[in-house]
Amino acid sequence: MPNTHRSSHLSLCGPYSLFDLLKEYLDTAQIEEVYRAYLFAENAHKGQYRKTGEPYICHPIAVACILAEMHLDYRAIMAALLHDVIEDTKVLRNALEQIFGPEVLVLVEGVTKLEKIQSKPLLEAQGENLRKMFLVMAKDIRVILIKLADRLHNMRTLGAVSDEQKKRVAQETLELFAPMANRLGLNHVRSELEDLGFFALEPQGYQELKDKVSKVCCDQQQIISDVETALADRLYDKHIFGRVEGRTKNLYSIHQKMRRKGSTFSEIRDLHAFRIVVDTLDTCYLVLGIVHTLYQPVPGRFKDYIAIPKANGYQSLHTTVVGPHGPHMEIQIRTEEMDRVAEIGIASIYKNKKGNASDMGHYAADKIGTWIEGVLEAKRGAEGGVFAENIKLDLVTDDIYVLTPKGKILELPRGSTSVDFAYKIHTELGQACVSAEVDGQRVPLRTRLVSGQTVTINRSPKEEKCHPDPNWLEFVATAKARSKIRDYLLENFKRQEAVLVGRRALERVLADDYSKTWEDIPKAVIATLITESHLESEDELMAQIGWGNCFAVSVAHRLVQGPIHPQGKTQNLLFYRPLIIQERGGAVVTYGKCCRPIPGDKIMGFVSTGRGVVVHTHTCKAAAEHRNHPERWTDVRWDKTLERSFLVELEADVANSRGMLAAIATSIANLDSNVEGFLMKEEERSRAILHFTLAVHDRNHLARIIQKVRKLSGVFRVARSKH
Repeated sequence: MPNTHRSSHLSLCGPYSLFDLLKEYLDTAQIEEVYRAYLFAENAHKGQYRKTGEPYICHPIAVACILAEMHLDYRAIMAALLHDVIEDTKVLRNALEQIFGPEVLVLVEGVTKLEKIQSKPLLEAQGENLRKMFLVMAKDIRVILIKLADRLHNMRTLGAVSDEQKKRVAQETLELFAPMANRLGLNHVRSELEDLGFFALEPQGYQELKDKVSKVCCDQQQIISDVETALADRLYDKHIFGRVEGRTKNLYSIHQKMRRKGSTFSEIRDLHAFRIVVDTLDTCYLVLGIVHTLYQPVPGRFKDYIAIPKANGYQSLHTTVVGPHGPHMEIQIRTEEMDRVAEIGIASIYKNKKGNASDMGHYAADKIGTWIEGVLEAKRGAEGGVFAENIKLDLVTDDIYVLTPKGKILELPRGSTSVDFAYKIHTELGQACVSAEVDGQRVPLRTRLVSGQTVTINRSPKEEKCHPDPNWLEFVATAKARSKIRDYLLENFKRQEAVLVGRRALERVLADDYSKTWEDIPKAVIATLITESHLESEDELMAQIGWGNCFAVSVAHRLVQGPIHPQGKTQNLLFYRPLIIQERGGAVVTYGKCCRPIPGDKIMGFVSTGRGVVVHTHTCKAAAEHRNHPERWTDVRWDKTLERSFLVELEADVANSRGMLAAIATSIANLDSNVEGFLMKEEERSRAILHFTLAVHDRNHLARIIQKVRKLSGVFRVARSKH
């Protein structure tokens, strides 16, 4: 097992070690309550043993110790001690509530698996447990802290389980729990989970990398010491109080960087990072200047996470400099409170050693709460397996951070515009928005924003009547902006005004996109569209555009190039609703080969001349070039009854052994899928990367295939390819 424990007493954590930790920050009455929970748990688990041979009570004590290191409140510690009594003993929930109260019961039940789903397939069961946990997390974030501590101790003792179970748990840890720890700002938990998962999945690769890193660190120990001394001396000379710490990056992050960049170990230049912790925010920026006078900064490698924090509340200055003997070094500069938040994230919302609540911890908790609510809203109604896979995708943040003129930071989805920004501040500002400036420069309202920009909204004078433009519906990215615009248009536009606005919008699209006027469109084509849309007149068509019930770009496409719906599907094009993908073939709807969307993916459609609607996933990088034309995007949805196959790409990291390819192909075929293409890249003599193109029905089907392939001996990693 890798030795990744943060402190020695955690690895052998008994009740005495736990209570020594609790004495640092809890009062006597609270410790007595924890002791009462300990005695109850010890009695409930009497006669039970873990696969390591230890009495079972050792596990909940160790979980409680991990949380005590974070200084969690006494009820969370009680719940940690009791977290398995409902699931693994004869204790009933009513008894637990009566003895310890409803708050402790909610926390315990939040990490207890659902009994009724234990017979379901693994991915479905995982998804339902995750959904339950997220619902409780939305009310009390401590649930996920207990769950992560539980997983961390299980990973520390993973050597006692079978190889198959070890591999499954480690894979789940790297895909779900380590990213979740990162999303919550629990850096030390994330780092240890990653290294333990890496060790469990690839013990040989882990040991080889560890030996290489150890040798380099031994060779460079004097360099590390010299850098620490040089930084500390320079701070002392400038009368700055602070501490300097050098460290080696965790093995899994080095392993991932080598894989991501296709580099060998000798090509990795920034193995070491240094942290400078000072007393105030202003001092951080002063120290940054000192560092840059001591070492040459690497261009383009500076990030200010103090001015623009990460989504999990993390704040620090990051700069990469050229070291004294050539290799690059990353230096992080932060305050003591920032350092605490960086290590234990949302856990810092609870009392620190001085008894003061952390403002940064509250900020982090607010951000996480918003994320959890968004996840639950977006995934409402999703099947368990889809929910689990979507959570794994959502753990990779895809937000931007922009500033108001007064310096307030706003978080928006990637792809948002100045209109979304205005509605984020206040609905009234959105309705009155007439123009925008980004970093002092006037830009079109449809311009996509990027992180770090300062946005100024210019509003119409109060004496003038102001209202949103129906064309905004073609490019806004947030649900709030879209709903507020449509609500206003439906409530306030009179028919005559809506006709005029709709006609102007349609004529502009016809001119810009097709070099045509309204008079160029054959009367028979217009009449057909009006009839198919169940309208009575041309004016009604224009009014519906003006009211925001349909997009001018979609109507123009239909008038010039024909229906965007498949033949035989006589759906109403006009009224605003997503295009339902339900065809079995044809050229009206095509799929981006860059991202290969499959049913279950979040998708967007791009109206393309000559190709109809081209479908991309929301996260497709290759679709970025289209984002300069947001007026061409349209919502699309998968039909739930769709029955056809879609091509998708898998990447597998495997042992380079005879029969491996055949074993994987057989597993895929046994799950009703065909391998349509194959490519192999040999990384080293003992390892290979296999790329498969295969046909699947949807994300659930793909998830079952990935799960099956992962169980094969010699498969280290398998995942959907990302472009």
